[in-house]
Amino acid sequence: MLISRVVGRVLIAVAPLGLLVAAFLVTRDPSHVPRPIAMLAPGIAYLATGGAALLGLAFHRGRTFYSALVLLIAFGALDRVVADARGFESRTVYAALCMLPPLLLMTLAVLGERGGVRGGLPRLAMIAVACAIPAAMIYAGEQRPLHWAYLQLVELPAKLKTPIPQLGVVAIAASLAGTVVLAGKRGRTLPALWLIVALGGALHGVNTAVGPPAYFTAAGLILGISVLSESYRMAFQDELTGVPSRRSLEEALRSLGGGYAIGVVDIDHFKRLNDTYGHDVGDHVLRMVGAKLMDVAGGGRAFRYGGEEFVVLFAGKDVDEALPFLEQLRATIAGHRVAIRSAPRERRGDARARRQAGGDPEPASVSVTVSIGVASRSEAHPDPRSVIKAADVALYRAKHGGRNRVCT
Repeated sequence: MLISRVVGRVLIAVAPLGLLVAAFLVTRDPSHVPRPIAMLAPGIAYLATGGAALLGLAFHRGRTFYSALVLLIAFGALDRVVADARGFESRTVYAALCMLPPLLLMTLAVLGERGGVRGGLPRLAMIAVACAIPAAMIYAGEQRPLHWAYLQLVELPAKLKTPIPQLGVVAIAASLAGTVVLAGKRGRTLPALWLIVALGGALHGVNTAVGPPAYFTAAGLILGISVLSESYRMAFQDELTGVPSRRSLEEALRSLGGGYAIGVVDIDHFKRLNDTYGHDVGDHVLRMVGAKLMDVAGGGRAFRYGGEEFVVLFAGKDVDEALPFLEQLRATIAGHRVAIRSAPRERRGDARARRQAGGDPEPASVSVTVSIGVASRSEAHPDPRSVIKAADVALYRAKHGGRNRVCT
């Protein structure tokens, strides 16, 4: 199961690149596309982007919904450009498509999921303004903005020629750079990065019949995959600690066979730590303990069970085999000090009084310990539920025995 999950994550990670490569190959040689599919290509693109918008609504993912809306509008406008590529109206729309949608997609990535779908009035306003700009230019019949849009900044070699205006290339490059920086800060690739690449490919291949539909279909599928993978991650991974969630534990327990040991880990005096130093420090402690648990040796798999309680599952091991690794884990956590970044919320006056009285100042860091109970499958505990209950009983013995210890 672990291997299948890793394979699934790898496939999800490379799927956007694979879709974009497929769109690129289709654009380079449309002759390989069967005629019925080529005729249906625009409808497939609308279906893919529209489906992504519906997924965004269903899963309350505002960024996905509004990004899909931008793609739907852009593809509809690009369809019109293909029909009349040389007219003033089409050239105006095309220039606007090269500059505004990439910046919109980057901005939506920056805004993230704030407000969800319902709180999207500012986003709708941005999209409406982007649509109104070319519409106003067309209505006024103003040629000068169009001349500026197609202004040639540098002379490019023939191999780098593209129908995209050079200012459009600058807008796409700036949007990509901004999204890359944002992705670096968040520590993961953002769908907007792939969407901007797909949009650029569609705009570059505007003179091919299947190019724009292929790239917009890829963009819609990328959005759909991102929604489903994010929903899966939220369901099976604890958001605060990054440790697999209780639902992942349930799944792992159902697949167990043969012998196994289960350790129940509880942070000592966690409520007192929260009350004294605040929930920010408490969250930092949970993340620290979660990180240490993820590094547990001996093939143990960590899960967040609830609150300040975690579970470590050792498949194929009994208590005696799992005990050294849990003891090592306990010692590692006990030897780590957590920095206190702020004074206690409700005890600043007490801390000031201690300093005035010559007492010890507030500590700059605090040590954290855990108590662990462990049990394994046996005749008395033949199923995972009874093993967890036995480990809980052992945990209570560790608590009553002075904490910061492992009991079986």
